[in-house]
Parts: sequence; C-alpha cells; structure tokens
Amino acid sequence: MLSLGVFIDDAIAASVSAYAANQQAASARPAPAGTSAEEAPGREDLFGVLGVLGHELRNPLAPLATAVQVLKASPGDRGAVERASAMMDRQVKVMTRLVDDILDLPRLARS
Repeated sequence: MLSLGVFIDDAIAASVSAYAANQQAASARPAPAGTSAEEAPGREDLFGVLGVLGHELRNPLAPLATAVQVLKASPGDRGAVERASAMMDRQVKVMTRLVDDILDLPRLARS
C-alpha cells in the first residue's frame, strides 16, 4: 500500500518536471518587441525561477528534520525508527529527482 507521502513526493517531482518543460517552451518563444535576446528572460524571471527552486528544495527538508528528531527521541522504538527511515528515504529520493531535474535544465535550454 502506497502512503500519502509517496503520492506527495511524486506530485512534487511532476510539478518540477512540468515547470522545466514550461521553461523550455518559453525559451523557444521569440522575445517580445523592443527587447534584446539577452534581456528576454528578464531578471524577474531569474529570481522567480530561483525562488521556485529554493522552495521545492526546501520542501523535503522539513520531513527530514522531523525524522531526525524522531530518531533522537525514540532510538529504542523499532517502529518509529522504521517509519522515520522510510520517510527519510522518500525525501532523499525527492531531493535527488529535483536536483536531477535542475541539472537537466541547462541541457534542455541548449537543445
């Protein structure tokens, strides 16, 4: 049985993938009249992208921090340790997918 956390993890990864595809499509559009090719993305877009990426990378950190606290608070509780370990494993996988997607963005922009 899949837990809610797995669905949330998959939804986050899908949203980052959709964002990357949207950015690729946006970079293929011509620049608006009166702007140079260098100015087309704009500084606001860059800060917006960085804000979204920062937010998406920060999301898995809260459950990881909680799991660490659970592990510290109940080292002898095998069930709590197993649940915390599973949560940490899921969140590390989410962060790995996010970083992989981020690293794919320059490759997508060049193609």
